[in-house]
Amino acid sequence: MKWFINLSTRAKLILGFGAMWLLLAIVIVTAYVGITGISQSEQELHEVNYSQALDLRQLRSHMNFQHAQMLEMMVTTDKSRWKTNEQLIHERAQQIDDIIERLLKTGLDPERQTRLKEIKNTLVVYRQTREDQIAFIHQGKTEKAIESGFSVQDERIAKMMGLVEIPD
Repeated sequence: MKWFINLSTRAKLILGFGAMWLLLAIVIVTAYVGITGISQSEQELHEVNYSQALDLRQLRSHMNFQHAQMLEMMVTTDKSRWKTNEQLIHERAQQIDDIIERLLKTGLDPERQTRLKEIKNTLVVYRQTREDQIAFIHQGKTEKAIESGFSVQDERIAKMMGLVEIPD
């Protein structure tokens, strides 16, 4: 420790301030690395997780809209309204397919991918029954449309809604 005592005042000041500058540099680098990590995490959270949650919310919304349009077709007698409802149902079906494909490409965890594939398979059966119901409605057989799949369709919708889990 005698070497420090033997140093000139100028050298001691330079060494002291140099140590402070070194510590300041270490704090700056550590803060920069931490802030950069937080920024990247936030960006990933927004771009990936938020968009996935938004897509899942849209998927549920489109499914509910389709179901409502189908119910409206069953209760209305206006044939022009049937055509409008049918067109809206088909537009939403395309949007549902687009959302499912987009979600499958975004790299969801395997459990959610399995759920989406199950939704996709259930949608095929659901849509076939819905098309049969629409045909019955156009033939004026609304009661038959209701009987042909109302309870079954409700079960399928409940199953799909249960599978569309919105992440926390």
